[in-house]
Amino acid sequence: MKKLLLLSLLIYGTISCVDLDIEPDDFSTTTNYYNTEEELNAALTGVYDALGERFLYSGINKSLVSSFNCTDEMYLSTKNTTTGPSVYNYAATDDYSNNIWAALYKGVERSNILLDNIHRTMMDAEAKKVIEGEARFLRAYFHFVLVQNYGAVPIRVTPAASVDDVHNKRIPADSVYKFIYNEMVEAEKMVLPITNYDYAERVTKSAVQGILARVCLFMAGYPNYMEGMYEKALYWAEKVIDSDLHELNQDYSQVFINLIQSKYDTKENIWEVGFYTSGKGEIYSEKGYLGNTMGIFQRETSLGYSANIVRVQQKLFDKYNEWDLRRDWCIAPYAYENNTLNRIYKKDTDIYSRFIGKYRREYELITEKSDYDGTNFPLLRYSDILLMAAEAENELHGPTGKAVGYVNEVRRRAHASGKSIKEIVVNEGGSGYVAANTTITISGGDPVNIAGLDPISAVATVSGGKIAAITLAQHGTIYTSTPVVNIKCTKRNEATGEEEILGSGATATVVMSALEDFDLTGEDVLDYNSLKQVIMDERARELCFEGNRRLDLMRWGILVSTMKELATYITETAPDNVKYAAIAGNNIQEKHNYLPIPEGREVALNHQMEQTELWK
Repeated sequence: MKKLLLLSLLIYGTISCVDLDIEPDDFSTTTNYYNTEEELNAALTGVYDALGERFLYSGINKSLVSSFNCTDEMYLSTKNTTTGPSVYNYAATDDYSNNIWAALYKGVERSNILLDNIHRTMMDAEAKKVIEGEARFLRAYFHFVLVQNYGAVPIRVTPAASVDDVHNKRIPADSVYKFIYNEMVEAEKMVLPITNYDYAERVTKSAVQGILARVCLFMAGYPNYMEGMYEKALYWAEKVIDSDLHELNQDYSQVFINLIQSKYDTKENIWEVGFYTSGKGEIYSEKGYLGNTMGIFQRETSLGYSANIVRVQQKLFDKYNEWDLRRDWCIAPYAYENNTLNRIYKKDTDIYSRFIGKYRREYELITEKSDYDGTNFPLLRYSDILLMAAEAENELHGPTGKAVGYVNEVRRRAHASGKSIKEIVVNEGGSGYVAANTTITISGGDPVNIAGLDPISAVATVSGGKIAAITLAQHGTIYTSTPVVNIKCTKRNEATGEEEILGSGATATVVMSALEDFDLTGEDVLDYNSLKQVIMDERARELCFEGNRRLDLMRWGILVSTMKELATYITETAPDNVKYAAIAGNNIQEKHNYLPIPEGREVALNHQMEQTELWK
């Protein structure tokens, strides 16, 4: 899809190149444009292109989804960094906030130009209505990201009259949210169902409904507390669920391999930001950096360079249990040997040095790799819809069966419930076994190894010559039937070269997980607060490194307190060489719930613009 968008930009001349630093007035010249359907579609492509701005969803360092998302899921890996968004130490005069502000209002401006000129286009009325709906939604979405991150912001619904047209006042956040909500509701009526497309970069009814659920949760949460919004959040989330157009991909890692390889599964990945590259030396691209910034450290460019910008917090790792298949995909249990793809596995106790594994460059299909990639960014996934529905239902009615059921659907996929080995039970210990010579293999059961995870393996504990226990070391295999455990203990006779049997008589049985084994327990659903905490943690486990965590913590009203607790935890428990990871929590203040209004770009030039009170 992204390749087609790039070709569209070239053919119709919407912009002169695909560089991400193009100013809005380069985007269109309206005098002789917007006359045909092709030109209008190319203009719409330009609006979508704004989502790919490097400081929004590309994943590059200092972007909204990388440095600005350093919380209890990840930290900046460079020990000597003392300033910047990743450590909550920056000023309103710095470029960090300005870059995001400018990128978002570029998207707003492009939307406004299209909507201001759409009446000129001669084309089928129904097709034109779809384009109008997409543009209106995108304009509202850019405003949504602005109000999420800055609070009160200007609402802009007409194109700038000139480069001097900068005098726009901030509108209270509740009014901005009402504008966003109303625009998206209208857009939902105009755009097409997701089944009309075989790719996920396009705005569809499912995407609008899902984002509306997200908008409503922010309207309901801190610091807005707008009444009636949990009801609306549940309504929109269940519109997606009840459509029967969506379901979870039963292989969690495949969800992200699809993003890496430009493969589409719109049942799960509802809306994506498209990035594209054909490899090193290309002329046109939409560069992404997810695998560079949030990848497994790799010096060799040809293998997929990754700069090791951020690493994983112990707090996130500890939220997973050992059977959760998401853990070792999201948090890579290995590093690469110098300039190779050979894996060096981390010690079980070595967590802070682990890299993000979600966007692994080893799965890219391009051969001439560079320091950038073409991995799409997941703006909205079906698992997020389920968790938003659960959250809204719990807020309204407490831990109902419906709320619990939505969470369990996510958890069952995470644990491959009903298809994974839960444990191995020793039936007979046998005799003569020696730990160093004992091997455990698992056979049969029609195994399927999960992409990105190590195949299942097990180790025996030997006591007094007997097999005392068998422990699963890896969990990366699922089965359609129950497999068999094979226990072998032999020693090679140096004189004859033959294997001698040392131990015998031990037997063991595989216990497969039942569908409900990893469902929420009574303690998890004891009351409203219990389920709320479960949902908070489940969102961290499921959606980590997808740009949600800081904003989730903020709308729950616990961003600052969570980071302060994190700093204390790191200071008290982390190895000395990573105690610097506490700097973000030590620095954070209440003002960091929002980004500052850019001083140089807005406050100094716009006489109607006031800085956020805590940033003055």
